[in-house]
This record gives sequence, structure tokens and C-alpha cells, in this order.
Amino acid sequence: PQKIFEIGSVFSPGNINTETGVEEKNNLCIAITGPGINFTSIKQVFDAFIIAFKYDGKLKDRDYGFLIPGRCGEILIHGKMAGFIGEVHPQVLVNFDLDYPVALLEIDVDGLS
Repeated sequence: PQKIFEIGSVFSPGNINTETGVEEKNNLCIAITGPGINFTSIKQVFDAFIIAFKYDGKLKDRDYGFLIPGRCGEILIHGKMAGFIGEVHPQVLVNFDLDYPVALLEIDVDGLS
């Protein structure tokens, strides 16, 4: 079993008014893997995060191609889209030769303030 996390810069096409036309923001990503890991496993991590920082956090149904439909969603914090959560699709696990299920979440931490 492994539990990893990182807070780091994410670059994406964004504000065209900047010199580079690239938007930079800081995201928190948490991934857990091991026998028996599922959506509930990462949802518990999300719930602990929300309680610890006293955020108004909710999940909204939304499918992502790399996550299992029905076992993923959009993260809303204080009513704004802040990230995603879910269990990685089995085909992705096969493509990357991963032996165990993976559940993860990603949150834009710059947008939390």
C-alpha cells in the first residue's frame, strides 16, 4: 500500500493577457493505492481535509475519462469548482502496468483563499 501527496505548480493555457499566455496555479494531489482501495478510501481523505480546514466542501457528479464512471466527481469548495476526485479506470491501470486499484484527488489550493 502507498499513500502519496504533493503540492506543486500546474501550468495550463490560460490568461492570454500574460506574456506567456500560460496560467500557473498550485494544486494538491493525493493518491492512494493498495489491495482494497476504492472511491470510499479517497472520499475519507477528502472528508478529513474538509473538516481539518473547515471548508464547505461537496462533490458533484461528473465523469472523467481516466476515472471509473459513477466513482468520480467534481470537488466544490465554497460553491466553486476546485478539483476532482475518483477511482482510476481499470484500463488506465493496465496501460501503466499497475497491480492495485488507485484512488486520487486533485484540488486547486490557490482558489481556496
